Amino acid sequence: MLMNCKYTLICNIICISLEILKINEIRLTLQKSKNAVQYFRYTY
Repeated sequence: MLMNCKYTLICNIICISLEILKINEIRLTLQKSKNAVQYFRYTY
């Protein structure tokens, strides 16, 4: 029972960190596209 609990805790931590990474990636890509739009606006 304890082992199972420990594993689920570890899995939850991994899942949470993966979600955070995903969110950060999305935020980065959004920022990059915003920068690209601004860049194109300035050049054209």
